[in-house]
Parts: sequence; structure tokens; C-alpha cells
Amino acid sequence: MLREQLLRHFDRIILCDTEFFHPGKNEGNIQVPICVCVYEVRTKASFSLWCENLRMKSPFPFSERDVFICYNAGAEFATFNVLGWPLPLCTLDLLPVFRQQICLIPREDDRYGLAAALEYYGISTPLSKEYKSTMRDLCLRGFPFSNSERARILAYCMTDTTEMLTLMEHLPEVDLNQYLSYGRYMRAVAHMEQTGLPVCTRTHTTLRDNWGDVKGFLQRQVNAIYPLYDEDGTFKKWRFEEFLRGRGYYWERTTKDGSPKLDTEYFKDRALVIGGDIARIYERWKTLQPLKTFAPPVGEDGFCRTGILPFASQTSRNQPSSSAFVMAMASWLRSLLMAPPGYALVYADYSQQEFLISAILSGDEQMRADYYSGDVYMTLAQQLFNLPSDATKKTHPEEREKVKVMTLGTQYCMGAEGLSIRAGDPVNIIGSRFLDEFERRYRVFDAWKDAAVLDFADKGYAETALGWRLYNGGMGSFDPETQRHNKPNVRSITNFPVQGTGADILRVACAMLYEAGITICAPVHDAVMLLLPTDDTFSYRLHYALYLMMKAAEAVLGGGNALKVEAAIYPHGTYYTDPRGESIWREVKQIPSIAGLPQGHMQGKTGTEIKPSIAAVKQLFE
Repeated sequence: MLREQLLRHFDRIILCDTEFFHPGKNEGNIQVPICVCVYEVRTKASFSLWCENLRMKSPFPFSERDVFICYNAGAEFATFNVLGWPLPLCTLDLLPVFRQQICLIPREDDRYGLAAALEYYGISTPLSKEYKSTMRDLCLRGFPFSNSERARILAYCMTDTTEMLTLMEHLPEVDLNQYLSYGRYMRAVAHMEQTGLPVCTRTHTTLRDNWGDVKGFLQRQVNAIYPLYDEDGTFKKWRFEEFLRGRGYYWERTTKDGSPKLDTEYFKDRALVIGGDIARIYERWKTLQPLKTFAPPVGEDGFCRTGILPFASQTSRNQPSSSAFVMAMASWLRSLLMAPPGYALVYADYSQQEFLISAILSGDEQMRADYYSGDVYMTLAQQLFNLPSDATKKTHPEEREKVKVMTLGTQYCMGAEGLSIRAGDPVNIIGSRFLDEFERRYRVFDAWKDAAVLDFADKGYAETALGWRLYNGGMGSFDPETQRHNKPNVRSITNFPVQGTGADILRVACAMLYEAGITICAPVHDAVMLLLPTDDTFSYRLHYALYLMMKAAEAVLGGGNALKVEAAIYPHGTYYTDPRGESIWREVKQIPSIAGLPQGHMQGKTGTEIKPSIAAVKQLFE
């Protein structure tokens, strides 16, 4: 088991748990440490440090022969950062170890906290769930604490520490290089969660104080298309079904009750493909569904901080809250963001990442060559829609977007009918043409894709480039309402290695950026939001960040397989903008209580985009 494996490889196994609170009970304020509890496995020595004793020099002289064990290391590393203590050299976070064990398709349970891990293995704990909840609330209340409360908090913290020891006796042995790399990533997670995203405080307070006006306005806009919202603000599914049927739009259904699927990713996908009224409804629905109130956790310093929830998805991606993480909110709300004076926000994004990952994993040299030849989606769009040779993303965005969606759909085993629907062609001509051309051009990838499903059934799992696995859960649970088993989905199986390898790359990139001293505000799917000083070092820092992102891709995909990286730059005085949200800002500004805000027209200021070639960037640093 894991405990015995670590005893064979390390001199000291240091288990640690911390408690802290956020001033004002606001997650946006940087945490204040309360205590640190430590247990060393080999010697069975333990100690606890209370607040006043934490101001001392770090009690941890870490070496490469020590392994630091915790559950969700971001919390412990954040405490160490506040205290000015050095971070351990080798960290094994038990969160991804357990998360991997329950990473099944079809999904059975998505709870993966320490309590869920103990319950999963039938490990009894001396503290009830109710008592632990009471203690968490007590810690979050913050100082002062009575002597009795202090004793209870220390005992609670040490119990969590020793529970990890018991859990290690149930967890299997792991690939140490792989899981220590996750511990390396968690250093960057703590950094990102403590940095946060800078917001315009005037915009934040105005929207927060007048959110009722915004909700009412957006609901009326949707109801002008079709009356989907009741007077109490409830989105009515049956009316949405009427709307779809009346317009003749194709829409997938849930297996539970046959109602239209309304998960965010699917709705977003349909909005991109169908456009028009569906896109208008989606952007407003995306705002209204998770945000009954508008209260992102903005600290007193104007930075919005929240947990990014690493390893939360089956592909091991982060899944931060859509009500707390600005970049997970509706696109128009992202214009809350503005760099502080003397800095610029930089949105650095991998370009056409899934296409190159598919080429490398499948060994399709034609796909790889096409990736490096230019804009793959635009090239395919020119062929499919007979566009002029000088067509670009700016001149023909709709055609390019349709091809992008169909390309990703083809990579994930979607048939001609589904591709035509994605392209807005119900008679199934475009999808058939595209699928025939795609499969003819990329024969190696097409064969690999088909073999992936058989390989999954044979081995019992699918795997990313760096080893994160999706296990075959068999028939899955039986749904008594539908009288069906929740069987694995073929698209999910073929999608997993590509999306999961994208997550591998982003983790390596974040770790490299953090270790290079580059400030990362947040990870955003296949991108990062950086905060760089606009001084004489700006250009160097920017291009070095892009270089590190390219090198991270090569570290995962192999030498010579760098991904292209694009960047958009927003210096202080320029609001971050997402083109999909600008029209909503202009409309929201019609609300009298919001009209004074500058977003929408952005005072004539927009971000600057750069798209350097891989060769040009590498030439600067190699």
C-alpha cells in the first residue's frame, strides 16, 4: 500500500494539516493562519503550533529525502506562503491519489474530499460529520478564541492529520514521479489562489448593489424572445422545449425525463453553432442560473480570490465555481477585470491545442503538418465553404467557428448527422462532406480513434500522456426511472485522452511559470491569466512566459511538438474584454443604476493581441 511504498523511498514522511480563516469571512481576503499540526510516520513524533508560535522560523528543514503529505496541498502551501516558510521539495497530495481511484465512467460519485475518502474505504473517525462541521465554522469565525476553543481546534486539526495516516494504509501504491509532479503543481495552485484576479471595484460594487435590476432586465430580454422565465425568475424547461420545437432546433435530451439538456457545456456548444436567439438566450441564462445574487469574493485589495478546485473533473482539469470565479461566469461579466496601476493583464492561450494533441497521440503526421502550416480551422473552412484564399478569422468568424466545432466533434466520434446539426445544416450535407474529407485526410487519426474504444474495453482504462486515467466502471448504476444502466459513452472515451493531456500540459505550464517567478492570476481551461509589470522588463517577461508555455507542451508531447501560444494584453485603464459579451454590456448600460459604468464602449480602449511564431519565441531564449 501507499504507506509502505513511501517508507521504502523516503527517510521522513511528514503529514501536515492547517487551519485558517479569511478576515471578514470573505474568501477574497488572504487567509490568516490559526494553527499547524504535524505527524512524522517513521518516528511517530508530532507537534502543534498555535498562532503566536507560527511567527517563528519554519520548523521544516526539508530535504529531497523527505516527502510532505497533505490533502489538498493548496491550503497548506497557502499557509506556508503567508508565514514565509519555504515549501517542501517533494509533496504527495492525497487528493489526486483518491480522486484517481474514483475516476470512473460512467461517473458514480464526484465527492472527493477527505471525509469522502474515509467513507469510501470504510474508515471510522472519532469525530462525527456534525462535529467537524461545527469546528470548521468555529475556525472560519476567526480570532479571538477561548482556551477551550483553542484546545478543541488543535485536537480537530491533529485528528485530520492522523486520519491521513490511516487513509494511506488503504490507498494503493502510485507512480511517484507522476504524483510528485501533481504536488509540484499544487505549489502553483496556492500561488494562483492567493494572487486572484484584479477587478474594477467600482464596477463590482455597482453590479452587486443593483443586481436585482440586472436580473430583471436580462429576464425581460429573454422573455421578449420567448416567455421562458416566470415572474419569480424561474426558468421553465417545458417552455424552452416548446420554443425549440417551434423553431425546429435539434437538441439532445436527458435520459432521466427526456427534457432538453441544460448543462452549461452543451448549451454553450449549441449557442455557438445555432447562434441567433439561442446565443442571446444562452448568454443571459449563463448569467442568471448560477448568480441569484452577485457576490464574487473580492478582497479589500480589489482582487477576487476563490478555490480553483484542481483535479475536479474526470479529465483532471480544474473546476472552479461559476458563481465565484470570474472567468467561469458569463462572458460579459469578465469585463470586471482590470489590472492595477503599473501592471497589465495578459491572457495567454494555447492555439488549436486539441488538434495537435490528437495528432501526437495518434501519430498522424498529416495532422501534425497541418497544425504547423497555419490556422487549421480556417484552412478547412476555406475548403468546405469555398471561401477566398485570403479569408481570416476576422473576415469569416462564423464559418471558422462552425468548422472548429465540427473538427472537435469529429475527433470525438460524432457522426455526419451530428456534425451537420452543429453546422446549422439540418439536411445533412455539410456534415457528410466534412466527415468524408476529414477521414480521408487524417486516416491514421481515424484508425486510432476507432482503436481507442476497443483499447479501453481491453485494458479497462483510457490514459493521458502523463498517466491520468479514466477507468471503466462497467455497466454503471441502474437508473430505475429509465430502466437502463448508465453505460460508458463512446465520445467520452475518445475525448478523454485529448482533454486530459491538455490538462497535463497546463499543469506543467503553471508549475514552470510559478517557478520562474511569473505572477499567475488564474488558469482558464487551456490558458492562463498573467499579471506583469508594465516596466522595461514587460516584453521580456511576456515572451519568456510564452516560451515556457511552449516548452511545457514539449515536455508532455515530446521535443519538437511545441504548441502555438497567443496572448492578449490589457494594461491598467483597459478592461478585459470578451467579444461575446460586449453587446450585453451595451444593453445592460441602459439600466439607470448601471448607466454610469464605462464598460460596453470600453472608453475606446481594447486589448492588444500578439501571435508570435514558435520559432521567433524560441530564438529569443535558445
